[in-house]
Amino acid sequence: AARAFYETMFADLSDSAVEPVRRLYGDGFLIDEAIWRGKAPGRPFGFEGRGRPLEFRLLHVVEFASNGDIRRENVWIDMAAIMRQLPQD
Repeated sequence: AARAFYETMFADLSDSAVEPVRRLYGDGFLIDEAIWRGKAPGRPFGFEGRGRPLEFRLLHVVEFASNGDIRRENVWIDMAAIMRQLPQD
């Protein structure tokens, strides 16, 4: 299920570039803040993109197990920014 979600999401976005803003890490965790820029030719996040430019912030939080495996991973995106840039008629 996760694979299909990510394949669809990346098919709905193009010409992407990610600009790192801030990265914090320590024993057992990583926090990465970035800005995604590109175009929305498909239906990213359920919104008609119509090839419009798109920019939004994302926050990625990863927790690692003691053996280095990923224990938990969460990603937050600025949905309000996406909704402002991809208004639906």
